[in-house]
Amino acid sequence: MKNIPKLYDLTIEEINELLILGIIKSISEKREFVITPLSILGASGFPIANQTEVLNNKAKTKKIKQILIDLKDKGLIEQRKSKQDYLGIKETAYNLLKTV
Repeated sequence: MKNIPKLYDLTIEEINELLILGIIKSISEKREFVITPLSILGASGFPIANQTEVLNNKAKTKKIKQILIDLKDKGLIEQRKSKQDYLGIKETAYNLLKTV
């Protein structure tokens, strides 16, 4: 996998659509990848198993959610019918479209 930026170390202003799309593409090249805000954070080295850390970074999670909605609206990803559940947190999940 290419060098994936550590979202944990970035400010909320540094997280943007190009960065998130780059992370998704990089991971999807190597393996099947269910796209959710937490899976993106986890793939970038964020300690998602630590719920306190996740809860303390809601702004980053919310920003990634909005970016994913924007990517869906642009036709780059598609929403899955079912939600993902990670440690009791339900998330909307997406798949990367093959045309991207």
